[in-house]
Amino acid sequence: MRGSFFLGLVMGLGLLTGCGGGKGFVGGSDESRSMAFDAVKLARNKKNVPPPQISDISISPTTFDFFGGTLHVQTKAQAKKKKDVLTVTAVITRQSDARTFEATLTQRQKNTFAGDFTVPPNLTNNTQVYNVVIQATDGRPGVDRPSRASAGTFIVRGVQSPPGTP
Repeated sequence: MRGSFFLGLVMGLGLLTGCGGGKGFVGGSDESRSMAFDAVKLARNKKNVPPPQISDISISPTTFDFFGGTLHVQTKAQAKKKKDVLTVTAVITRQSDARTFEATLTQRQKNTFAGDFTVPPNLTNNTQVYNVVIQATDGRPGVDRPSRASAGTFIVRGVQSPPGTP
């Protein structure tokens, strides 16, 4: 039983690697070698071509009263090897509960992206701190690693208790 399973496995692998053309099992066909070369080339491209470069990040304002407001985010993002930047997103995380929000930035000029995020009100007595990270991807097929850069933090002050009666 084991012997027939092993023989079937070897024969199946031989068919998958393309043993046609009289080149035998070990060498494989020209087509199978070409496919293997393409896979290695794609893997090398993933490592050698860096993701988009993010620079000139700004967020404003960095302090909000308890009722929140509008955060303006702007950055530059540029891809290598003449590939266009596909998406630029501001990922905003509230530190107190790790809740995450996303704001898609739109292209304003060649490499400049900007957008606004509506900051929710803070109905607690404590100041809330938010972290902002810019994330950019390009249109290269098979590349799933976006570049990320910190944009810093902003705060939303807590509700102030009214002063006591005199």
